[in-house]
Amino acid sequence: AGAQPADKETNNDCDSAGNGLILTDVVNDTAWVNIEKSSSVDDSIWVDEAANAPTLAADKNKLYWKIVVTTPTTAEKPNQMVIPTLQLTDNLPGVLNNGPFQTQVSITQRQILPAGNGSFSGCNAPALGAATFHCDVKNVAPGTRIELVLEVDRPLSSGRLTNTVEVASPDAVLSSLRADGKYGDDAAVIV
Repeated sequence: AGAQPADKETNNDCDSAGNGLILTDVVNDTAWVNIEKSSSVDDSIWVDEAANAPTLAADKNKLYWKIVVTTPTTAEKPNQMVIPTLQLTDNLPGVLNNGPFQTQVSITQRQILPAGNGSFSGCNAPALGAATFHCDVKNVAPGTRIELVLEVDRPLSSGRLTNTVEVASPDAVLSSLRADGKYGDDAAVIV
């Protein structure tokens, strides 16, 4: 759906595009993004590499996921344009929705830096017991840093929880700044 990932349709006409046709000037090499996911067991020390996951102590009841999305300045990428919409999707592991046992997810930090370089739209914590976090950020200017921190109740089961966040756009063709070229990042916590 939308402009990212790029459409694989080779016909060059509106009839074959159907409802999926989205006209945009924000194309390859004009909408660069970087995304990072990290985890924490205390909301202060953050670990990016899933292989080096922190361990949640037995007496702790909260774990944390941080999402950071950045766009380059026009000095770094002269063709960088305002991205009309960035969509963040995060399917949180270990979330329960079983009768009286429902996991609470809260957003403890939500900011766009510098102020005025974009705006949140539909960026709320998932409903009680829901595992999918979705957030739209509108009009993301060059040189922007978006930060979100999700606080999640301790899961009942133990083990390694690996979590991936993904970024996409319905109205821009994104280019990845990540060394691996991906539009997502992993982090993990051991419970």
